[in-house]
Amino acid sequence: MGLGNDRFKASYPVRIAKHLDTTLTSLARPGCCNFSISLMIQWMANNVTNDTFYIISTTNEDRLHWLRPGIVYNNKHKVSIEELNYEDYDQFLLTKLPFAPNNTIQSETCSNLLLHAKGELGRSLSLDREPKSRIQAIDNYIKFIHDSKIKRHIDVSLLATQLHRLKEKTDNWILLTDWNELEEMFIDNSIQARFGILSNDYPDDRGSGHFNTTG
Repeated sequence: MGLGNDRFKASYPVRIAKHLDTTLTSLARPGCCNFSISLMIQWMANNVTNDTFYIISTTNEDRLHWLRPGIVYNNKHKVSIEELNYEDYDQFLLTKLPFAPNNTIQSETCSNLLLHAKGELGRSLSLDREPKSRIQAIDNYIKFIHDSKIKRHIDVSLLATQLHRLKEKTDNWILLTDWNELEEMFIDNSIQARFGILSNDYPDDRGSGHFNTTG
């Protein structure tokens, strides 16, 4: 996943695939929370093939997920990656998706949500679809209720569950993370990736908080 016109050549998934002379299939999209990433790993575990190598990375940014207006799940519903909103990020996808999304689950960073609530984010297709009352409710939730430490504990549990499922089926995967909890659980499949340091030492030219090609 990447931003800008050079994303198809500069992003690390594309560069790795080119170096290995292989085909890339990407499930990533901007604004993904670790809950979304856990759904991606769930999809990988459900669709394992012997000739596929899976590259997974976590996110440090505090993010939330919620259902689009009018969507209600019953108690028997099984959430899947097909429900994540890819529609509003189509121009940023690295490859064609191997499934058809129905775009019912929203996912965005807390920082972007707060900026959007203040009218300082600029155009956002996904957030512009949300009624102002819902944006205000999310804004209040972030300011007065949301706790980053609790969210991290939940994220680790979600990711670990799906990573264990994947490991039961294949060892052909690597996890890029700087979360020590996950590194300790999957020491043979983890690479310590200090994304924050890379972003600080090699910032991109868009001020997005991500690292550049060198990083």
